[in-house]
Amino acid sequence: MFSRMNMFRTYRPRFLTRWLSSNGPHPLPPNPRINLRPKPLQLPTIFGLIVFSSTFTMGYYSAYQLGDFFLSDETSRSIFLPLWINFNYFFKSSYSESNLKYLDIENFSFDTQSVNKRIKFKILNLLVNNKTIAFRHLLHWANVELVNHNTSYRFQVNCPSISGLKFVATKPIDNCSITELEVTTNWAIKLINLRFFLLNQPTLQFTDISYSFVGEYDVFEDTHVGKVKVDGIVENNDIKFRNVSLVLHKNNQEIEYKVI
Repeated sequence: MFSRMNMFRTYRPRFLTRWLSSNGPHPLPPNPRINLRPKPLQLPTIFGLIVFSSTFTMGYYSAYQLGDFFLSDETSRSIFLPLWINFNYFFKSSYSESNLKYLDIENFSFDTQSVNKRIKFKILNLLVNNKTIAFRHLLHWANVELVNHNTSYRFQVNCPSISGLKFVATKPIDNCSITELEVTTNWAIKLINLRFFLLNQPTLQFTDISYSFVGEYDVFEDTHVGKVKVDGIVENNDIKFRNVSLVLHKNNQEIEYKVI
């Protein structure tokens, strides 16, 4: 019985003997295994899927809004497509005065002349009441006039905002076709009013937007006698100076007095 078992173990089929004799004493190749685990998606594929789904969603939303507007009795409609969100927590967004038009805010306006009057009044009050330098002896402040020379403003958003595209669709005539709709596109930035959700305050406050200013005011006392350099910020509708200096022309020289 033992000999038969050994014969059974050492027995080789003819095709195996022929394969070994033709290919040498090499072992048989391992049996192939089918990998049923799915391959992970590559980063470009994931990014492409996100872009495609976002584009498709925004396109569908725009088409739906235009179709609904066309069937309605409205004469114009604004459509906003958000692209990204700015939390404005660690890094706050800031905008120049020319870009202020993109802030889509109700009941907010910036009057440059009114702000300049407030700044000039506060500058004069600061110089007259300054105790370190006798400004009263330098000029006759009753005849002094400040004229804005070059002041730039930069606005800072203190609450989260959403940036995107704003479409304004209008109907030029009644019973017009959908191809006759007039659509204008502008960049828009909408502020997220957290008070509406937390404190039920529907309108934005002055604390949601602050602005800084840097510039010069020419000093006139019958003639041009110097200039005032200012650097400050307006928060909660209150003007705060960070740097103020007075430069006067004396004997063909410029003498600068540090105020703040």
